Amino acid sequence: MVRHERAFGPVRPGSVVLMNSDWAQCAGDPDAFKNTDGSGTYHFPGFSADAAEFLVDKRRVRGLGVDTLSIDAGAVGGFPVHHRILGADLFALENLANLDRIPASGSQIFVGVVPYEQGSGSPCRVIARY
Repeated sequence: MVRHERAFGPVRPGSVVLMNSDWAQCAGDPDAFKNTDGSGTYHFPGFSADAAEFLVDKRRVRGLGVDTLSIDAGAVGGFPVHHRILGADLFALENLANLDRIPASGSQIFVGVVPYEQGSGSPCRVIARY
C-alpha cells in the first residue's frame, strides 16, 4: 500500500481495491491455481489482516478484489480478511480475470450480482471502465 500511495496518492474513500498478483496466469491449471502443499494447505497471495484493517478503518474502502481463490492468503487460517471485510458489510470479489489490463488507479468498476439469499457467495459479472 505504501508504494502504491506514494505513486498514486491515498486510496480514496469509497474505492474498491483490487490486487493484481498475476495469479490469473495459473487459472488454466487447477493444481497450480490452488497450489497445495503435501498437507493440502493452499499457497496463493491475498490481503493481510493488517492491510484489510487499514483499508477499512483508514481509507474507508467499499470492498476488496483479487485474482486468486480468496481475499485471504491461501496459507492463512481463520479467514481474518473475510471476517474484517464482510463483518464491516463490505464486499469481496475473488477469481477476477484480466486485472493486468486495468490501470493501477482511476478506473471504475461495475459489479452485477445475482440476487441470492441465505448464501455465502454468489457469481457476479465485474466490468471495469478505464
